[in-house]
Amino acid sequence: MTRLVQLIVRVKEDLNIFLNDKGMTNDQAFKEIGAKLYEIDGLTWKGGFVVKVAEQLILENIEEENIWVK
Repeated sequence: MTRLVQLIVRVKEDLNIFLNDKGMTNDQAFKEIGAKLYEIDGLTWKGGFVVKVAEQLILENIEEENIWVK
């Protein structure tokens, strides 16, 4: 699995925790995800790019399953 795919998987896991387990709104989850440092095999991501990944995951999920809408 590529590092980018691993990042997407981790962001998706965090979205699930923040939105479903902790009951956050999308904006609250984006703030938490944007502040978190994601490190995979020596590469790190943080901030806007990671938030864009999270936003895209939510958009795709809304289209596919109509969940995570808050």
